[in-house]
Amino acid sequence: MHSVMMGQRGTVVIPARLRRRYGLEEGSALLVEEHPDGVLLRPAVTLPVNPRPEAGERAPKPAKPAAAARAKPEPVEPEVEPTPEPDELDNWLG
Repeated sequence: MHSVMMGQRGTVVIPARLRRRYGLEEGSALLVEEHPDGVLLRPAVTLPVNPRPEAGERAPKPAKPAAAARAKPEPVEPEVEPTPEPDELDNWLG
């Protein structure tokens, strides 16, 4: 366990041995979690959303949807009952 002091604006210096062990550098993202017995700091995992290609490389083309996904569905005709003749209306209404 290490003891540290909090500075201005809540600044805490993490001991060098722990920074090296967890690969923390200036600007590293950390998660701050509240727990009943204190505060937990842990490294945040960050992933690039859309990495840029290196100089001279071309960006990969986006994947095309499968042919079945691109195909338009065929229209479906609704099922409609024929309108009864006037003399059949009483029987149809029940």
